[in-house]
Amino acid sequence: DAIPGGLWLIGLEEKPDKDKGSQLRMTGAASSYTAVADFMSNLRRSEKFKDVDLLVSRQDLTKSPPLVNFEVICAFSL
Repeated sequence: DAIPGGLWLIGLEEKPDKDKGSQLRMTGAASSYTAVADFMSNLRRSEKFKDVDLLVSRQDLTKSPPLVNFEVICAFSL
């Protein structure tokens, strides 16, 4: 599975990019930074996702337990 346990996708947005094809912006929350890193590794191993980059990663201490909010962008092709 591309999405590890303890990670939830909240948003998915597609943006056309002339140079890279379709760009996907994924936002979500995770139980740890490790879950975010595993998610990015899984995307990189897939043949459909390229140029996987982490834009934002920050821990939300207002939640109990604290969650890591993240934003990832990548190129996507079918």
